[in-house]
Amino acid sequence: MEVGADQYHSLGSVVRAPRGKLPSSSCDAQFHVFGPTDQYPIRPNAAYSMPLATLSVALEMHKLLGFRRGMIVQSTVYGADNSCLLDALKIAGANYRGTAIIDDSTADSDLDRMHLAGVRAARFNFHRRLNLMPSDSSFEKAVQRVKERGWHAKINTTPGALVTLMPLLKRLQVRFVVDHMGGRDLPPSSTIDVLPLLLELVELDNCWIMLSNGDRRSVKGKPWDDSVALARELISKAPDRMIWGSDWPHPMIPVSEKLKDDGELLDLGMRYADGDEHILRKIFVDNPAKLFGFSASA
Repeated sequence: MEVGADQYHSLGSVVRAPRGKLPSSSCDAQFHVFGPTDQYPIRPNAAYSMPLATLSVALEMHKLLGFRRGMIVQSTVYGADNSCLLDALKIAGANYRGTAIIDDSTADSDLDRMHLAGVRAARFNFHRRLNLMPSDSSFEKAVQRVKERGWHAKINTTPGALVTLMPLLKRLQVRFVVDHMGGRDLPPSSTIDVLPLLLELVELDNCWIMLSNGDRRSVKGKPWDDSVALARELISKAPDRMIWGSDWPHPMIPVSEKLKDDGELLDLGMRYADGDEHILRKIFVDNPAKLFGFSASA
C-alpha cells in the first residue's frame, strides 16, 4: 500500500562534512533520485511516496562529502519505468552510472538504450516490504539478459529472505552485489545471524558486498560497533569486492525519527577500513571503478 509523503522526511538527512577525508576519485556506490510526480509517476502499490530529492541536490551532497563519482540506483517507487534514472544520467555526466529495475516487460531495445545512457546493473528487490519481489523464473530470465550486456545484479534483501535465496544466488553466473550487508529483518523476525550467510557467499568470486546502512542494520545502536565488526570481517575475507554507498536520501525515515547525518554515516563507512589507507581506497575508489567500469582516476 502506498504511504503518503507526509509520513516521511522529505530528505532523510542533513548533510554535514565528514571528519575524515575520502581518497581522490571516491564513488558513492548507491544513491537515489526522485523527481516531480507529475513527470515521474509513482507506481501503483508502491511501498512509499518520496518527496523531491533531485539530482542537483544529490550532487551538492557529493561535493560536500568528497565524492567525484556515483551510482544512481532506480527507486522501487518507479518500478521498471526508468525515466527518472535515465534523465538524471543525462545530466550527471561521465562520472556517474546507473542501476535500473527491469522485468519481463522490459524490451531488449530498452536495455540497449539504458546501456548507452550509462546503466551497468539491474536491481532485484527481495524485500517484501517494498512490494516488488520477482519470481524465481523472472529473476533468472532477467539475470541472463543482464549477463549478456556485461552488467551486474544487485540484490536487495533481508537476512530472512537471504536464507531462501542462497541456492539461487550460488547458481548465478554473473557478478552480483548483496546490498546493505544483507539488510535487517524487522522484529519479531530479527534473530537471524547474517554473517555466516555472507561469508558463504563471498567465497564465490562473483559476489560483492555493499557495506552500507550500517546504522540501520545495527542491533546495538550508535556508535554501531556491531556493524563495524561485521564489515571488517567481510573486508578481511574479500577486500577486493567491497563497496560503500550512502543510500541517500535515505527513503522511509518516519517524521518521528531524527534526521540522519550524512557526514556521520560516511565516517562510519570509513571506520570499516580500520585506519588502513590501502583498504579505504579499495572500498571507495578501486573496487567501484572495477565493478562500474570507471577509469583509474576521475
